[in-house]
Amino acid sequence: MKNSKFDTYLQSKSPIILDGGLATQLEAQDFILDGALWSARLLPAYPCRL
Repeated sequence: MKNSKFDTYLQSKSPIILDGGLATQLEAQDFILDGALWSARLLPAYPCRL
């Protein structure tokens, strides 16, 4: 079985940045995501959403 590009990255043990679209989904639910630390502000108030 041939390794995928993602498998190759995982095996390299280099840092991997994944963007799952969290901000897009939260904005669709009317959360206001202004400021650089929006996730730090929302985490204590809505831990189940993050």
